[in-house]
Amino acid sequence: MKKVKLLISLLVILSMAIGFTLSLRFNQNVLSNTQSSVIDEVSKSLEKWVREKESPFYKGTSVKSVLIKSNIQSDSLSYIIFNVNVQQVLKAQSPEELPMIKGMINCLNSKKPNLKQSQIDYANRELEDQLKELRGYINKTEELNAIFKVEFYLDANYSVNPDSIKFYVETPDGDTFLDADILQPGTPEELEKYGFKRMEKIIGESEQNSLLTICSFHDAYDRIAAGDYADRWTSNPPYDPPNDSNDQSEYNPVTGETCWWDTTHWNTNEYQLSTSFSSDCTDYVSQALYEGGIPMDSIHDTSHWWYDNSEPVSSYDYCPWVYAPAFKNYMINHGYFYSSTYEYANKGCVAIKKDNNHVIMITQNDTINRALSAHTTDRKHYWYSGSGSLHLNPDGTHGDDHSAYYKNNYDFYGVHYIIEVSSIR
Repeated sequence: MKKVKLLISLLVILSMAIGFTLSLRFNQNVLSNTQSSVIDEVSKSLEKWVREKESPFYKGTSVKSVLIKSNIQSDSLSYIIFNVNVQQVLKAQSPEELPMIKGMINCLNSKKPNLKQSQIDYANRELEDQLKELRGYINKTEELNAIFKVEFYLDANYSVNPDSIKFYVETPDGDTFLDADILQPGTPEELEKYGFKRMEKIIGESEQNSLLTICSFHDAYDRIAAGDYADRWTSNPPYDPPNDSNDQSEYNPVTGETCWWDTTHWNTNEYQLSTSFSSDCTDYVSQALYEGGIPMDSIHDTSHWWYDNSEPVSSYDYCPWVYAPAFKNYMINHGYFYSSTYEYANKGCVAIKKDNNHVIMITQNDTINRALSAHTTDRKHYWYSGSGSLHLNPDGTHGDDHSAYYKNNYDFYGVHYIIEVSSIR
């Protein structure tokens, strides 16, 4: 009798084990079979989110997401990483129709009766500089690129729980992901108010920058040419997610960071040594600044800004052309850099990490979206911010725009090269 009971117990245990195994295999098979549909569903949710977010200011928005990596779990947090390309056209038919420009013009017109002519001239110069960039976007397709991470949970039916979806965008240097709300645009009302405040600031700066109100002085830096160069000579190479155990990108012993690049898109015909430097972010931005008109020094030592293919790579050690800390000091001390902000930085401006480990160039600020380009890690017209950072609370303070990462980790610089008009004739 005891043997019979034991046998029955063993059969019960065996049947339970078989049932558990079959159930587990079934669940795994169901999950495996639904992965492609989950990826498709999440991709469509991301593309829809981007289109809806951009719709107040753009038309013909095309969003294409390409799978990079997925980690789909039935009982825990899942995520999918996509490479996203956005192409769209501003609805505005002229720069003057953009809300921020409306605010700037309204401010200047309202204050003109109480301004000196020199202040009006300076304000008009700054406004025209803004309009020059914006004219290049009107009726033309703009392109933005970004790496998105989408987190979500599956429900009991292995479908995506729409309420659990959260979007993140990767930082330019690839070290982390930020809340994708940083890409949100401001409302037309917010942008117009911000434009008004922007012009007030410009008018307030006019006395400090009085040199540019004198007709015999000229800013010889072409920031549009610099930004175009930066976009031309970089790319968005195959991607490896940060902190990925299967990371195939390259480790940089100088910066202590992992980055990736594609030298086939670099200007190695003119700058043959670029591939020999341990990191190329500063060299690349130096090239763009030189293209924009910043003059190169003729003296080749570590206190001057220069490049020469005939010099050995070792001669560039700590040289401002390639070494970020020296580059920053040189540009500030020689008057080429002036302080800017995360919000104000336009095409052809420069951002430098506060720890001097990375240098990037801003390549778009159409008053709605902002993009940058860089080397090591290579980025081309990378979408790093919307204009939601201009959101103002009722008390006049800025709202939470998720931009703390950039404000805490980067210094932003405008660039100019002030010379006498007689010296360029």
